[in-house]
Amino acid sequence: RKLGELLKEARASKTWSARELSEQVGIHHTTITMLERGAIDQPRPDKLTKLARVLELDPTDLLTLAGYQASDNLPAFGVYLRATTALPDQAIDELRGHFEFLRDKYGISDAGPAIGEDETEDTNETK
Repeated sequence: RKLGELLKEARASKTWSARELSEQVGIHHTTITMLERGAIDQPRPDKLTKLARVLELDPTDLLTLAGYQASDNLPAFGVYLRATTALPDQAIDELRGHFEFLRDKYGISDAGPAIGEDETEDTNETK
């Protein structure tokens, strides 16, 4: 159901009807409405990817919310929390805000560490 809420919010932010979004992505408007209501248990990945691109969302986020395992990309922090916890939306929004504060405070990039940056040399120091 969280997937449906995200899709509906993204569509509404563009002020499109389900029919208008349907024309943009080539997916029948009833399918879009059913996705938004959470009436489709296992939406097709190709349809989710099309929707993500047109709605300017990260496809990995939609796929994760739909229950698919992403290969290399991690979903956004808020999406990850929604998919893996039973926290209420307000708590997730608070955590996401704090995460963004800490990320900015410590100068962390959204892209993650550079290759080799998160690897440390094992020096076996026992001081």
